[in-house]
Order: sequence, then structure tokens, then C-alpha cells
Amino acid sequence: MNSNLLLIKKLAKKINKEEALPHHKALDKASIEYGFNNWKHALNSHEYNDEVPSILKKGTLVYLKEAGIDGIVFNDDSSLIELCTDRGGNVLATRNDIKVYKNQSRAKSFMPLRLYLPYGIWYKKDGTKVLFNRNYNPIWSKSPDGEISKSDPKMWVDFIDDKIFYEGTSLYWDHPKIIEIAKKVLLDWGISPKDSPINCNSYNEALKLGDSSLINEAFYGGR
Repeated sequence: MNSNLLLIKKLAKKINKEEALPHHKALDKASIEYGFNNWKHALNSHEYNDEVPSILKKGTLVYLKEAGIDGIVFNDDSSLIELCTDRGGNVLATRNDIKVYKNQSRAKSFMPLRLYLPYGIWYKKDGTKVLFNRNYNPIWSKSPDGEISKSDPKMWVDFIDDKIFYEGTSLYWDHPKIIEIAKKVLLDWGISPKDSPINCNSYNEALKLGDSSLINEAFYGGR
């Protein structure tokens, strides 16, 4: 099953337990949290075409079968397809490696988890808190008085303590449970899922130009 659907089912299970909602209503509520109208909408959004077109357009949303993750097409020369995955980084795939989603509505909002999802938090001496992503780029800052701002991904952060969100568990950073924790951190900070940190601008520019070499700027802040 697609990783997005697994996340929804995981959240629905939690909602069912905490709010005593019927399973189908919990699925609907969880689906809404992930940007869908309901569970049926989420399922329909994850249906695939029977065949992969001979040439895929830039920005097409696909599913990598073996990895079980989503990717967005950057380039397609008919033999190899260059993709950026939702776990981050560009990969090469053949047509046998992928499925193409029938519903491409999620393609426009696609953004690699590695870019926008907080991996941990740094604590500065002056009381400032800084969220950083999987590449240890600062993405959001909270001042001692609670003001939230986007962080320069190239900024050096002199911190006195830190916390990794999956610390103390045997889970990887992209496990559904850890993703759920990280997304809750954003919500607790009052950051909307529609808000993107600065490094996402480089990703959008790379996709617009179809230039995967610019991905390095997005993922590592040009460092």
C-alpha cells in the first residue's frame, strides 16, 4: 500500500482510539488531515494508470513500486526517467519501476519530506528554538517571545542543546509514526501545512527548469 495511505490509516487508528469514532469516520477525519475530502477521495487519488506513457511530462506524480514511495518527474528521455522522491534526492528509474497516478491533483503540492519536515530542534543560548530538517538545514525559528520566522537554510546555528524526534526509538526518520510527530510539531508551532521553508523555493525552481543539478541547492542549501 502507498505510504500516504498507510499514514492515513495509522492516524485513523489513533483517532478511533482517542475519540471512539467509528472506523469509517476516523478514516474520513484522518484523510482530511492529509488534505483529502474523505477516505474515498484519498483512495481514488492513489489509483494508477494501466500503462506508463512513452514520454512523461515534467511534474508528473508517480509511484516507485519497489521503494513504496512517491516521486515527481524532472526529465524523461524515453529510456530513463529522472525523479525526485518524497524522501528526498533524485533517482533514475525505468518504466517498469513506476506507476503513474490517474489523479494528478497532488502533483502541484508535492514536496519532499526531507525538505520541509522537521527532523529535530536546536536550542540556542538566548532561548531561540530552531527546527531543522533531515539534512540539518535550519527551516523555522521561534524567538524567546514566541515569534515564528523562516530560517535561512545556509545559516549557521550555534546551539547549546538539541533533540532528534526519533531519538530513543528503533524507528527511522521517515517512519509514519515519526512523520506524524514531526507534523504535530509544525502544528504546535502554528505553522500551516501550506507554508514552506525557504529551501523549498530552490526545489520549485529546479522543477520549473527541469534542472536536477539545482536539487543540491534545495537539499543542502548550496553548502
